[in-house]
Amino acid sequence: METIDNENLVVGVILNYNTTADTKKCINFLLQQKYENFMIIVVDNFSSNRTQVENLKKFCHEQQIIFLPSDKNGGFSYGNNIGIKKAMQLNASWVLIINPDVEIRDPGYIDFMVNESCKWNNIGAMASRVLLPDGENQNPMRELTALEEILYPIEYMKQKLKIGGGYKTEERTGYCEKFSGCCFFLSKSFIKKGNLLDENVFMYCEEPILAKTLQNKGYKALYVDEVTAYHQHISSQKPSSNAARMIAFLKSRKYYIKNYSGYNSLECILAIFIRNLQLIIWKVKEKYGIHKKTH
Repeated sequence: METIDNENLVVGVILNYNTTADTKKCINFLLQQKYENFMIIVVDNFSSNRTQVENLKKFCHEQQIIFLPSDKNGGFSYGNNIGIKKAMQLNASWVLIINPDVEIRDPGYIDFMVNESCKWNNIGAMASRVLLPDGENQNPMRELTALEEILYPIEYMKQKLKIGGGYKTEERTGYCEKFSGCCFFLSKSFIKKGNLLDENVFMYCEEPILAKTLQNKGYKALYVDEVTAYHQHISSQKPSSNAARMIAFLKSRKYYIKNYSGYNSLECILAIFIRNLQLIIWKVKEKYGIHKKTH
């Protein structure tokens, strides 16, 4: 799928890690897009199954898709940045970051998103409705307040018991604070000012980090409610146990609190203290096998 010129070019970046079947499915949906100036880049994040990698590489070649191998599995941000940098070399106006387990079934999806972005000012990133298999829309979201962070064990129980409204905000097209990291667009203007994804987190907390980066650099995040992406939510790219996932999350969350949250000194100390307590508990659970395996 070659492009004649780079005016209003949109480049989709798919990060593959041992998910060849899902990546191909994602690509096949993207190939149905009506948007004329669209290219796809697949970054392989050092997958362990080399036979699948070669299979995917051949598939990309047949579909005229750029295939970029990573020299290591550096995590979500590291891998996607490889694709983002290539997209900037191609002078893309927008970069669509999309997980392999996301399906864009509407052929007019990209066209609608790009046209909608023109109606709003200073957009650095944007996302659409993202539906989970149970029909729940992941977007748009808000970030935790400092008090919610400090009292997170209580917040966690409220979520489990479905008490309160959670962290979702009104589902209406307009500026938002945060959205899911499984499917979103970054603007050339935002990226060109040195705003790649923060590679200091391997996985988790990419969304709040991006949200704060946009705010700190004077950009807006746009939520578009009229079009939908479908998130199948595969788990093969994440740790296999609850404990391992929580440990990875808590490490990333501590990094976010220290470097992006904007909490005052006392709030940071208390928030980090609470997260460290959680980290100790989950490490004990992992050590003694007090956790459930997921399949």
